[in-house]
Amino acid sequence: MAGKYQYHKHEDLSKRLICPRCAEFLTYADIEIFPACPYCDCRLERNPELEDFILQPLVERWANQYAPVTGRSRGRRDSI
Repeated sequence: MAGKYQYHKHEDLSKRLICPRCAEFLTYADIEIFPACPYCDCRLERNPELEDFILQPLVERWANQYAPVTGRSRGRRDSI
């Protein structure tokens, strides 16, 4: 099933939402701060797809910070 919104992969590798009315690229911060598109005032319907877009950068930072440690030192202390 296709989502309600369209996205664009920006050259800095961040995902941008395309406003359904004015076609401006919106970042997660734009949507988190404003209840509507800051360029044309188009109200964006809050749904799971939009919430995932807003939370994705936070989840990725958390996952990178707390990624499992690999190798010998994986939570164990070596015997001395």
